[in-house]
Amino acid sequence: MLRQSIFATALALGLLAPLTPPPALAEEMGDDAKPAEKKETEKADKADKPKKTIKLSGLWAKLTDVTDEQKAKISALHRKALADKRQIEEQEEIDILATLTDEQKKQYETLKEEDASKRKETAAKRKTDTEKPAEEKD
Repeated sequence: MLRQSIFATALALGLLAPLTPPPALAEEMGDDAKPAEKKETEKADKADKPKKTIKLSGLWAKLTDVTDEQKAKISALHRKALADKRQIEEQEEIDILATLTDEQKKQYETLKEEDASKRKETAAKRKTDTEKPAEEKD
């Protein structure tokens, strides 16, 4: 809940950083193509590919009569919001770690690793549980 309010406040105040570097920085990083040229190239590439069916998530998926254009915009906004949330969460972790002692940081890293291994185990178990009914049907 707190993360959502932080995200909403940062979004409302325009504090979220852009996800792409400014053109001058992109050139310094070895990116020779200009942003306008990239957009034209991307449009041409997209025109060659068949259109994907966009699936919306959550309540958005339950809306009726949503056009493909609306779905594309909603999907793009959702992807951007997720990226922004990840960025805020990463910065939050950096800021919090800066307040901890070295011993607390070590303890946090240990807890983080344990949590990651538990998540992997749970995901693996869930995967095997979903595969079992398919195997039993054979």
